[in-house]
Amino acid sequence: MKQTKITCTDKAAVQTISIWQTPLLQGSGAILWCLENNQQIKIYSDLLNTWQKYFGKKKKEIIAWPDKEEINLELLIKLQNNKNIIILTSFNNLEQNIPAWEYLNKNKITLKLRQNYSLIQLAKDLVALGFEQEAEVYQNNQFNIHGNVIDIQQQDKIFRLNFDINNLEYISQDNKKISEINIYSNKNIHKQTFINSLPIKCSLIYKEHQAEYFQDLKNNKLIFDSLSKADFEFKTQAISPLIKNKADIFKNKTNYNIFWFSKNKVQANKILKQYKLKANIIDYSQSLKWPDMFVVDDQKILVINDTLFFLEDRLTKQTKQQREFLPDFKVGDLVVHRDHGIAYLDKITTMKVDDHDKEYMVLAYADNDTLFVPLELADKIEKYIGPQNPKIQRLSIGNTWPQTLKKIKDHTLQLANELLHIEATRKLHQTPVLKKQDLIKQVSRDFPYQVTPSQDAAIQDVMTDLASSNPADRLICGDVGFGKTEVALRAAAQAVANGYQVAILCPTTILAQQHYDNFINRLEKYGVNIALLTRWQDKSKIKQNISKIKNNQIDIIIGTHRLLSRDIVIPKLQLLIIDEEQNFGVEAKEKLKKHKANINLLTLTATPIPRTLNLALSAIKDISLITHPISDRKSIETSVHKTSDEVISHAIQQELDRKGQVYFLHNRVETINLAYKKIAKLFPKAKIAIAHGQLEDKQLAQVMHDFDTSQVDILVCSTIIANGLDIPNANTLIITEADRFGLAQLHQLRGRIGRANKQAYAYFLYSVSKLKKNASLRLSHLKLASDLGAGFKIAHRDLELRGVGNILGKAQSGKVKSIGLGFYQQLIAETIADLKGQVYQTWRDIEIKLKLDTTVPDKMFNNIAEKLSWYQKISRIRNLEEIKKLYKKYKNPNIHNILWLQEIRILAQDTDIFNINTYKTKDKEFIAFDLLRDLDNNKLLKILKINQNYNYNNHRLKIDVNLLSDIKEIKKAVKYL
Repeated sequence: MKQTKITCTDKAAVQTISIWQTPLLQGSGAILWCLENNQQIKIYSDLLNTWQKYFGKKKKEIIAWPDKEEINLELLIKLQNNKNIIILTSFNNLEQNIPAWEYLNKNKITLKLRQNYSLIQLAKDLVALGFEQEAEVYQNNQFNIHGNVIDIQQQDKIFRLNFDINNLEYISQDNKKISEINIYSNKNIHKQTFINSLPIKCSLIYKEHQAEYFQDLKNNKLIFDSLSKADFEFKTQAISPLIKNKADIFKNKTNYNIFWFSKNKVQANKILKQYKLKANIIDYSQSLKWPDMFVVDDQKILVINDTLFFLEDRLTKQTKQQREFLPDFKVGDLVVHRDHGIAYLDKITTMKVDDHDKEYMVLAYADNDTLFVPLELADKIEKYIGPQNPKIQRLSIGNTWPQTLKKIKDHTLQLANELLHIEATRKLHQTPVLKKQDLIKQVSRDFPYQVTPSQDAAIQDVMTDLASSNPADRLICGDVGFGKTEVALRAAAQAVANGYQVAILCPTTILAQQHYDNFINRLEKYGVNIALLTRWQDKSKIKQNISKIKNNQIDIIIGTHRLLSRDIVIPKLQLLIIDEEQNFGVEAKEKLKKHKANINLLTLTATPIPRTLNLALSAIKDISLITHPISDRKSIETSVHKTSDEVISHAIQQELDRKGQVYFLHNRVETINLAYKKIAKLFPKAKIAIAHGQLEDKQLAQVMHDFDTSQVDILVCSTIIANGLDIPNANTLIITEADRFGLAQLHQLRGRIGRANKQAYAYFLYSVSKLKKNASLRLSHLKLASDLGAGFKIAHRDLELRGVGNILGKAQSGKVKSIGLGFYQQLIAETIADLKGQVYQTWRDIEIKLKLDTTVPDKMFNNIAEKLSWYQKISRIRNLEEIKKLYKKYKNPNIHNILWLQEIRILAQDTDIFNINTYKTKDKEFIAFDLLRDLDNNKLLKILKINQNYNYNNHRLKIDVNLLSDIKEIKKAVKYL
């Protein structure tokens, strides 16, 4: 027996490359490598196949034997015959019962060309081996006879034998001629454990801490040992993907063997060309996880991957976004519990626990199964959003949730890789660094309003993006009138000040015109050249502008779909701004992709479409949320009515009495004149005009100008007003047949009013006798969600009502139905983080049962949904600073108890605590900390300094409650555990 030890880091890429430097892999024969799980088996298999191309002198077949799968007969044969293979498997499989090789080898049929063998006798022998004769062969261990031909299927291979009387004259395997086959018994009567039947010729690879398992085996062994003296040392130096100067990695590496694992070979080659290097670019688009990056100076090897150029640590921010914009849920809704699956929220109930009131959510599962969840653990639950009629789980017998979860997690690996490819393509491009210039200071001073906190954060996010050498792709999401345009204007100024051009794409000519007026007002005085491209302009003007743009005489181009035309050439384009992306179809977005990879992209929206929302919450697309309205803005008072002259007259008269203006939206051009006559009859003295997309350009422009300058009191219009109009004096909106509109569209239309400090009113009218269910839900939700800043939640609700859509294709809808969209997004984010090499720390559920009153009065909230949402947000806080701010915000002692419990959970994450409980003996009451491991003596000494009455024994630290000065003193002990 020969035993070889190798020293190297415990990383898959390092271990799989290091073994090719040892004699073990340069020889022939079978090798068995024991790993922990299927993910490792897949990762190690991919890497071994990769390194073999470059370092293997004698090709070995790499075979993956997944955990808890029965051994393949072909694999068993190759192993026993000591073929040149590497088998990657798990420790569970070593204990698996397999067919005894002695029995199989003894009970087999060997068939050779020109062998004398009776066809009838062969059929009898096959039956004796456990084969079945069928009319057609369609699965393993079957055979059939047609004349002088017999077909036999074993090991997923079909063998065809032709006999001439008793002479075997032809043998084929899957239509390829061969000279000999062995047919093995299907009667697995004799079995033994795999480890006990391992042939002595098979070599083993494992880690030192697993040595005890193999100590009785006489096989040759290769052991990874990082502690004792090794026979072979593979010294590596890790490379961090966060290194600022990428060029340092390539210094003095011209004679190194460079390996680049990439999902974008074209871009990898461009970067290598930039550094004048050659490398082996390895396609890693189908693999589970990026291999670690490292350099081996002794062997002159450099291993890198795409994360070197696009890894960003932004998990905390994305997790916070997911937490802030959770959809509300209420009693009766379908919900998803992370550990137990989909159920109905049956009710909220209060129960006495140790003489203290405690509130619980009662979840109703299939077959009358019930689960009680404390409200302070609401983070385990979220509203189910997905296709209708999902499977309601059981809690006991027949519970399929663990298997469902495992399948979804396996699926997210593939999906996360595809999403990561989207990001990799963008991040591997280089863009010019746009540094802050004096123009930004001047433009900022001109802003007539006070910048809100979230608006300022969005501005800083964008400026940071532009100062990076990687192309930005950021979504600015903020309700109508919250100041998204100001963010875009400052970004445009930054690009122009650095010598580049900006394009702003708008869905309507009205919005383009308004942006043009605004940008001219703010930037023209600083020498910025701005051009407008819309259908309202003369052809000569358009031609002149196109020429100036091409010759780099225009800095900012604002336009509609005209910007996408082939004749538009923007030579120094570095920033593309898309306003209200939901108004652009697939074809328009496809045209934009030619620019998207290597320029900065900024998207503005009040209600993001489902795909964009998915990408943002799945941690692929950057997102900045503007959640604060400008000062003095009021919520829009929204009401839903059946169409009547009384409602219309009241609404219009109320606005005219205060010298205001009205939008009357009638979205059927063929009958809009009738609507105009009706309003004119009701208000004969009012100045009324019509606006819709079929008017001549000049006529429409004049109407809009008249309304903007208060020469028109009532504008009878189509949805052409949906984007861009900012008229402070127009504060009443009436929409007929509102039930025909989508939720996000109605919210967008409502955003045309309430843009000043006056109270605004929106009236949604319907003419049908009874509203359809979804239409009723849309209108009622708009009525409830009239608060400023409701746009993002409306997008989530719109997604819920219209269906989940998908992120990359319809294939995802079935997965979402199994677990709900929110949980699905969370799993994708976690998987992406793992693939990118980020540490996504799993939140441990620390059970805490202490005598604290945690009930919060219902009167603090408007409804149960609001209360549940509040609990959910508290229970999802992962930052102590956020907890401290909330202590100051709330004065209620019970809320302080809830916050304190969450603080304990946060502190306990980095400890060995798995629960904190109160329990009683005959005469005493204790608080006990149950630990996962032995308590370190140094930690115990620190705890005893806090309070000497603590007692530790057998993984449990406890203290008499009466010997605590205050129950909240235990927080000090938690910090040391």
